[in-house]
Amino acid sequence: MIRLNNVSLAFGSKTIVDNVSLHIRRNDRIGFIGPNGSGKSTLFKLICRLIEPGEGNLICAKDANIGYLPQEGFVFRKKTVFEEASSAFEDILHLKNQIDTTHARLEDPAIQGEDHQMLLDNYAHLQHQMEVVNSAKIEAETGKVLKGMGFKESDFGRDIGTFSGGWQMRVALC
Repeated sequence: MIRLNNVSLAFGSKTIVDNVSLHIRRNDRIGFIGPNGSGKSTLFKLICRLIEPGEGNLICAKDANIGYLPQEGFVFRKKTVFEEASSAFEDILHLKNQIDTTHARLEDPAIQGEDHQMLLDNYAHLQHQMEVVNSAKIEAETGKVLKGMGFKESDFGRDIGTFSGGWQMRVALC
């Protein structure tokens, strides 16, 4: 059980949360809907006790279980939606990069003889590992998850930075 009684919070002269009262019962699942800047995230932070109210009080049962996934703090390094969602399979992506690097080295005419044979053996081993993990299935699964979260296939190649915070959050949940 969580109860807010006349909770308010201001930052300087700007009131963010104004005289909010609510009661959340055991097993309730809640969400706040409103325009940007209306105080939704701040209210969640108050409930999670990440910040304290300026006025009013908050009562929280000791056994209350609160889950909160903040919208801030995700850093996507110029990746596409598909690349970020695929990063859940980082080991396999590393294996794919090793295959690509080895393939490029095999095409180097300066590498010959024993060195070339060692590269060929390594390449065959890496290819076998990739067959075992079935990278095509992983790509299909990533696409399926993204579609299940509301992304269109045409979104897969878009830079994550072009999406709103809420859509970025969906990618982070993959």
